[in-house]
Amino acid sequence: MLSIVEWLEDIERGAAELYAAAARSFAADPAFSAFLQRLAEEEKWHRQLIRSLPEGREGEAVDEELITLDEETRANIAGLLATGLKKVVAGEMSREAMLETIAAAEFSEWNDIFLYALHAMQGSGREYQAAVAEIERHKEEIARFLAAEPGGRRFLETVQRLPAVAGKRILIVEKHRALARLLCSIVATVGEVELVESGPEGLVRLENEHFDVVISDINMLAMNSLEFYARVIGLDPEMKDRFVFFAGVALQESLEAVAADEATVLAKPALISHLRRAVTEIAHRSRVFH
Repeated sequence: MLSIVEWLEDIERGAAELYAAAARSFAADPAFSAFLQRLAEEEKWHRQLIRSLPEGREGEAVDEELITLDEETRANIAGLLATGLKKVVAGEMSREAMLETIAAAEFSEWNDIFLYALHAMQGSGREYQAAVAEIERHKEEIARFLAAEPGGRRFLETVQRLPAVAGKRILIVEKHRALARLLCSIVATVGEVELVESGPEGLVRLENEHFDVVISDINMLAMNSLEFYARVIGLDPEMKDRFVFFAGVALQESLEAVAADEATVLAKPALISHLRRAVTEIAHRSRVFH
């Protein structure tokens, strides 16, 4: 988790620098400049919040780190900000390109990784709840500004992170809200995402609805993951290769049976890019209905 926190601190600093520089660059457009300056101040506050995180975990923190950053995700988000700053400083950033950069960065996984790290380090108490409210307000402000722009529909399509292929449905079984939120963000472009907190809830949804992929930690509330898996494929044998399980080293042997049955097992902490690729591959498999 420390590596994620350090990355977030750098990202928040880079975003603040980009927005502050852009505010100066677009000074002739007072409304846009003021908007950019507000974003810069907000990113400075986000960085201070990250820097104030304790070294240990407290409260209802995530039991075990499930997701971690990979170079692809790091480079994509950091690259957007660095390239944007370079263009702004060189006077090569148009207003439209700046709006596109804001949308692409702010509605990537970045802010959800921020909340995941905060939850993992501090639990779901007052500070985390305040941060969730602030991130939502921050994103809503950006979405409103984009919506008011000529041609803003294109920017809002980026914001909405629409699935690449309509009709694909993904069920996430996860009790921790911050982690569930991050998982939803990671796979949002693969399909429509639904969320439940436990195996029994998931079973009810799967009894009554169609899903192309099911994502679950091996540690679930109220039902053993293997029991959950067995009951689902008992209802629908075609689901046997449509599960993605997360498992710690100590539990991976217990999942040999589901792995042999073609379910996908990702070792904790799983790389964001690996999870997205696994879910994408499963969602696009052909399916035979009996």
